[in-house]
Amino acid sequence: MPRTAQNLKSVMDYFGITNRELAGALGVDPSLVSRWLNGQRKLKAASGTINVLAEYILTSSRRIHDI
Repeated sequence: MPRTAQNLKSVMDYFGITNRELAGALGVDPSLVSRWLNGQRKLKAASGTINVLAEYILTSSRRIHDI
């Protein structure tokens, strides 16, 4: 598994984010999230998706810390 995929999986596990939940937040198909996680597709830093992903993770982080 590529390092980016490992990092994404670790963050998703830490915050309890499922593939389906992340896909819904990003407006992509859940199968695309699965392909990112297993290394079949690369999540590119230059894509607009990465900004939405970062914002979603930051929001998830804030929710957890507010509890």
